Amino acid sequence: MGVLISAAIELCQLIFMRGLFEWDDMIHNGLGCMLGSVIGNIILKKLSKLFK
Repeated sequence: MGVLISAAIELCQLIFMRGLFEWDDMIHNGLGCMLGSVIGNIILKKLSKLFK
């Protein structure tokens, strides 16, 4: 989902000529989204064990 949102933003920048269209932005944003999801999942699992 993060890659799709990033791609939509980059495409809008290309179409409306506002900002720079960069492939590496999509890759970095997608990796950041995945990493954030993994870290969030780990934290939620630890919190659920704590409050059981």
